[in-house]
Order: sequence, then C-alpha cells, then structure tokens
Amino acid sequence: MIQNLARQPILWLETGIFQYLLKPPVPMRKSSFIEGLDPQQRILYLNAVGQTYERVFQSMGESAFFPRGEITSLSRRRIVANGPMEVEELSWESRFELAWPEAESHPELKRLGFDRNLSFHDKFRQEVANRRCQARRYFKRSTTPRPVLIGLHGYAGGHFTAEELMWPIRESIDLGFDLILLVLPYHGPRIEARRRYLPPRFPSRDIRFTIEALRQIYFDVAALHDWLRGEGSVQVGLAGVSLGAYCSALIATLEKNLSCVIHVTPLGCMATLTDQQSRFIGSASEQRAQRDALEQAYACVNPLNREPLLPADGISVIGGERDGITGMSQARILARHFQCTLDTFPGGHIIRSGFRQAWVQSLQKHRSG
Repeated sequence: MIQNLARQPILWLETGIFQYLLKPPVPMRKSSFIEGLDPQQRILYLNAVGQTYERVFQSMGESAFFPRGEITSLSRRRIVANGPMEVEELSWESRFELAWPEAESHPELKRLGFDRNLSFHDKFRQEVANRRCQARRYFKRSTTPRPVLIGLHGYAGGHFTAEELMWPIRESIDLGFDLILLVLPYHGPRIEARRRYLPPRFPSRDIRFTIEALRQIYFDVAALHDWLRGEGSVQVGLAGVSLGAYCSALIATLEKNLSCVIHVTPLGCMATLTDQQSRFIGSASEQRAQRDALEQAYACVNPLNREPLLPADGISVIGGERDGITGMSQARILARHFQCTLDTFPGGHIIRSGFRQAWVQSLQKHRSG
C-alpha cells in the first residue's frame, strides 16, 4: 500500500509531461488536419494508408522496402581529445527515399482532403535538416577493437547536451563499450528551424511520416553499422529508449549482424499505446475499428509481426516499474515477443532512479555472452 502511494507522484508527473509533449499549448502548435476527422473518416484514412503500404511492400519486397544506407562522405569534429574518454561528432548525408508512391494519391485520401496544397513527397522534401544524419561518438582508444553500442533516444530527444545526462555513458565506457548516440529522424538537429517549437514529425498523426521514419532509421543505422565494421569494429550492438526502443525492436528483425540489442522503457506496440492514451474517438465499435485499421496500417513496420534475427540471449528489455508513459505493459509485450529476459528498475520513464544499475547489469550480461 505504502509502495503504491510512493509510486503515484512519478506516474502522475510523467503522464503530465507526456501529454504536454503530445499536445503542447495552442500558441506552440498548429492544429492537425487529422484531428478534425470524424471516426469514420479516420477509419477510411487508416485503411487507405494501410492498403497502399501493403501493396508497395508486396511489390518492392523486404530488401527494397528496407534498404541499407551508405556513408560515402563522413564529417568528423573532435570535441574531447586525449582524455580518459574521447568524444567526436559525426554527420553524413542520409540519401533515403520514400516508399510512398509519388505519382499517385489514394482516391480516398483525396476525397478526405489530404495533400491538397502539397503532396506528401513535397512535404518530405521540405525537411532538409532531416536529410543529414547526426551522431555523437564516445570512445576510448584501445589496441584491440572494443564493442560498440549504437544508442537511439526517445520521443522529443536527440539534443546531445540532454542525452548525455540520461545515457550511462561513463558506465558503458568503464565496462568496455564505446557508445554512439544517433539522432532519430525529425528530432534534435534534424528538425527544421520553422518547426523548432512543434512536436517532432515522428511519430506523426500523418502516419505516413511515421512509417517512412521507421524505414529511414533502419537505413541510417545500417549505414552506421557498416561504417563501424569497415573501421574494424567486431561487435556492434544496438540500444533504444522509448520510441528508440520501438526502432531497435524493428531493427532486431532486420539486421542479423548485431551483437546484442537492449530495449529500455520501450514502446512495443503503436496501436496498444494509442489505446492506452485514449486517443481513439467515437463509439466503442468505432474505436475498435480505428485500432484494427491502425494495426493494419503499421503492419509492415511492426516488430511484433516479425521474427527477431538474434537469439533470445542476445536481447534484453529493461522496464521502469514507475513508468507513467509507456508503462511496464509495453516492456512485457516486447519481452514476450522476443522471449528474452525482462529486467526492471524502480524508477520511471523520465525519472529513471535505479536505471544505471540495471543498465550495467545488462551490459555485463552481454559482455560475458
């Protein structure tokens, strides 16, 4: 009873922060066209998007739908040199291309008023900052290759000053791991200046942006993975937090050469979280239909629809017992799907008391494995 009461302030605070990020005050956001759709229109919209991506996926095949990026010209800027830990910033062009067909628009979307002023491809082209990958590398010089973890942050993150406070960088270095924090599409320095005070486009109410961003993060991670291998790294793993954990879960079903994958306070299922946040509208039957349509729309990028390419002992899930945003239920969803261990810490999604200890234990397990 006392433990449950102590848990409530963190849950309430985190829930409030999440709702603020999703829907900031009116002066700081633009109203969404999709917010104005009634339940039946939302169902039609989701079905149209789902049908289009299903057809595109079947036509392209998996390898073309999820292409690998390539680093052809890398910019490097040393921030800290000659210390116990060195730091450098990396950036390169992300030559990612949309899968959504440019030459056509689904007739149902046209009838609903989508892409009236700008096509989806034109909207994508406006996001110039998103076309350049940004990463920060924390490493220690060694005569032998050290394991490397690529870290993917959560929603509204990607600002290195803040990320350095949240990731256990020093602990990772001390355990023998180098760490590279990679900025997700439409986050941090990959946000256009005109959208600086708006919620990131990923995830978006226009789920085409979400689906394409998930394709792009695999494109970018694969490029970084292959560059690291070319530089001599023998073991390259992946770690994701929150939205980044949804990305790492998807990538674990696409990239067979990862040494380990760690999902922290994960988002495991888009439709389930949307339901948990009471964001479907209308009658009970209309809300069920919206959820079914949303699951179908995300089918091609849903890690729960795919088999992992790593053995279970190469995957970990770490959940926060007081997580007021995605909750322990999302961590259980991923752990169950990957049939891997679920470790916990007493803190929450943002207020992560006890997380560093859980992180160290997870790294120790994968280091010894």
